[in-house]
Amino acid sequence: MDQRKRLATFVQISDLHFASIDPRTGAQVVPAGLNKMWANVSIFDGLLGHSHKSLVQLSRYVASMRRRENAEVIFTGDVTSCGRPDQFDLADDYLATQLLPPIGNHIGLHASTWRDLGIAGNHDQWPGNGWMLGNPNGAVNIYFSGLPDVSQTRPLPDGRLIRFVRIDSDADISPHSLNRAMARGAFQSQLMVADKLLDDLGRCADEIRVMLIHHSYQCRGKTLSMKSASHQALSHFLADHRISVVMTGHLHVPLVHRFVPPVPESNRVLETRCGTTTQADRVPLEWKSIRGKFPKRAFPKNTLLLHRLFADNRGQVFWSVEVIERTRVEFKPVKRLKPKEIKVYPYG
Repeated sequence: MDQRKRLATFVQISDLHFASIDPRTGAQVVPAGLNKMWANVSIFDGLLGHSHKSLVQLSRYVASMRRRENAEVIFTGDVTSCGRPDQFDLADDYLATQLLPPIGNHIGLHASTWRDLGIAGNHDQWPGNGWMLGNPNGAVNIYFSGLPDVSQTRPLPDGRLIRFVRIDSDADISPHSLNRAMARGAFQSQLMVADKLLDDLGRCADEIRVMLIHHSYQCRGKTLSMKSASHQALSHFLADHRISVVMTGHLHVPLVHRFVPPVPESNRVLETRCGTTTQADRVPLEWKSIRGKFPKRAFPKNTLLLHRLFADNRGQVFWSVEVIERTRVEFKPVKRLKPKEIKVYPYG
């Protein structure tokens, strides 16, 4: 049994991909013909929208962790499926309070300050018409204004402090570009502003620093990845500002990975990449293939990450992360994956 003292608990969720809902019936609004296309072409899976069952199970899980460990919710991007204002509003109702009939039977996370520990994703920057190219509507700026952001420090029970740095990894992507179509991230302008904010604050030896950013540091390649210049700049930023944990999303598949940025004077960093927490992860019952059969498709399973901070009797602080996966009944730990952790205090 772990004899260390638990200092804090966070539930990281990501890529909720809320769809549009008919307020009269509570049913998802799907443009004519799209169900048939989605059933046969997997490239459009990012537009599937949320699963109501996942929302129900997530609300129960978060309520349980809040009762047991006073857990807080952290959100790492893509609250909408295509950036429509009604999708933002629906997500905010669910995250901040609850969904009411006929949309939902009083289900929600009751995390009224979720935006303080949340960031936008690339889908949230879409124009809201189901297509990825085009200028975003004003909703994303209403819900995710003020990025980049460096939070005030939060005191932990042992006297240490935790500070969050929130970055918009889509900030430097043109809305009409190939980079947008390939879901790449570029954000050097965000790092420049955050760099100055942190320099002005100075360094505190008792401070644990955490970054929230949608694109994954570990993802490299032609699609879904950070642009090379932003990736390299981020490596220097992590070392310069002693970031210990980087929380990400975007790829819909979880990853908890320790790494050392390839720059001088770097220390180990823990990337915690959350999979999609509530996007549809089961084939809809009404789908059929062009041959009239029920499609044999496999979607990424809904997951979230459970973060816990522990202090040992020598004053060291450890950050532990566990992958939690949705079953047909509930969100529960993945037995084959043991929690991973990293020492975050003292730094180095």
